[in-house]
Amino acid sequence: MKYLSIENELNYSKKRYEFTNEIESIFVKNNYIQIKPSIFEDYDNFIAINKRTPTKSMVKIVSDKILVLRPDITTSIIKSLIPRWEDDLVLKLFYHSTVYKNENKEGIKEIRQFGCEYLGENSIKADLEIVNM
Repeated sequence: MKYLSIENELNYSKKRYEFTNEIESIFVKNNYIQIKPSIFEDYDNFIAINKRTPTKSMVKIVSDKILVLRPDITTSIIKSLIPRWEDDLVLKLFYHSTVYKNENKEGIKEIRQFGCEYLGENSIKADLEIVNM
């Protein structure tokens, strides 16, 4: 985003901060816990789990192995929790983070996302809670 002046940029940052805090407080009031997934995902593991994300849109980093900058938050959360899942566990989680996409003409795009997951509760009550928030 381009700004006309430093003052405009600072005003925008202040408003975004206030809005972010307002949304986070709604989640906290409803007993959701904030989770911060890793920014990096193992490429092979990610594509094995999430086949619908086109590999061309992933931002890849080569180190001793191939990593991708997180293109999806829900997959990261589920991948870290499912191996440790316990019967009758109910989790209310929220996140405010960034995902990264490779837009051919535009280059790497950072996309901020807010979201929540109500895991382990299969009821209309859970769906209504999410919708109402």
